[in-house]
Amino acid sequence: MVAFGVTGDLMRLKVIPALFALHAHGDLPEKFRLVGFSRRDWGDEEFRTYIRGVIIERVNDAKEVDVATFLNLLHFQSGDFSNKESYVSLKHTVDALDASWGVCTNKIFYFAVAPGFYRSIIEDMSLSGLSEGCSQEDGWTRIIIEKPFGHDGVEAERLEKLLATSFQEEQIYRIDHYLAKESLRTMLESRLGGDFFGETWSAENVESITIRLLEDIGVEKRGGFYDTVGALRDVGQNHMLEILALLVMERPAYRTAKAIREKRADALEALEIIAHEDMSTKTIRAQYDGYRDISGVAPDSITETYFKIRASLRSAHWLGVPIILEAGKRLGESRKEVVIHFKNGTDTVIRIGSENAVQYSEEYKHLLLEAIRGDQTLFVSKREVEAMWRFADPIVRAWYEGTERVPLHTYQPDTSDIYTRAGW
Repeated sequence: MVAFGVTGDLMRLKVIPALFALHAHGDLPEKFRLVGFSRRDWGDEEFRTYIRGVIIERVNDAKEVDVATFLNLLHFQSGDFSNKESYVSLKHTVDALDASWGVCTNKIFYFAVAPGFYRSIIEDMSLSGLSEGCSQEDGWTRIIIEKPFGHDGVEAERLEKLLATSFQEEQIYRIDHYLAKESLRTMLESRLGGDFFGETWSAENVESITIRLLEDIGVEKRGGFYDTVGALRDVGQNHMLEILALLVMERPAYRTAKAIREKRADALEALEIIAHEDMSTKTIRAQYDGYRDISGVAPDSITETYFKIRASLRSAHWLGVPIILEAGKRLGESRKEVVIHFKNGTDTVIRIGSENAVQYSEEYKHLLLEAIRGDQTLFVSKREVEAMWRFADPIVRAWYEGTERVPLHTYQPDTSDIYTRAGW
């Protein structure tokens, strides 16, 4: 596994602890190496010292014997993302590992970098031969990329075209870590098993579906990043729509990744695109007081930290059922749930796992293991990305290009202030 941006927060907070956990439980392949790629002027020992510190910081009760054996799996490659010679050196490194083991190894390239670096990485991987397998018979190559998959639909399409120049869809693993949450994996199993509320699971019996991702925390030290994204792009366009897809997708005929991802995409493509003239009645956005004072946030920012959207589906199975999407920060509580309100007056609540170091480690353990195994079920397909942006783009445009149509409300942080005004 080659990790581009190995010293960044994503690797430190999520990927390294998950890889270590897989190693400690004996779940990594017998022959495994992690090659860290970064601009730091390090050798293997400096890299191993850094990773030891990450494990001590992020993993509770790590056994020294596991730490020592894990560190032996690490190699560091100093390089610059925009320097073609760095990729030639990296190719020599992975070729040398192949030669030392006497096999054509399988390779995963983890893009733990900002999307702005993708083009140079992909182009130089191709020029250096890194994107090609070392044999016609074996030695597959896969890449793992993280959200955001573009800043809007146009950018996402450009990214997908770039990826397609060097990789096939079956080689691309797009992570949305929510798909690996235990509650959502259980939901998927229930949907596949056919016992998810049985015959009552349709518009005939369901009054409404509400998906909430409410957080008590704020933007904190992420002001510069968050102000370019906002709540809808951060959690709505991806996490919430993937949850919705799992809920309302038709049961696939086969339990294969291809069949499941196609049904999720079908569900997302059935989302009714909200008309511009309906934005003021079907969407609400707000920003908590004090947000503009955070470092990195523009003093005149119109970025939303809260939203509520009333969506609907065109599919006959769900026609007329309101889908409420609600998310935000500094809301006085942390509540992540799906609420299904039935026409008989009963509610079913599905709790979604919290966001903490232990949960991240568990989720990324599953994702990394599935990527190694070649199972794309918990990863997002190109069709899903396109459908999510098709729904989100008109909302973003209405919010940012026509503020008079959908005003930006403000709310008192750490209170229920906004709920009293965000009806329906």
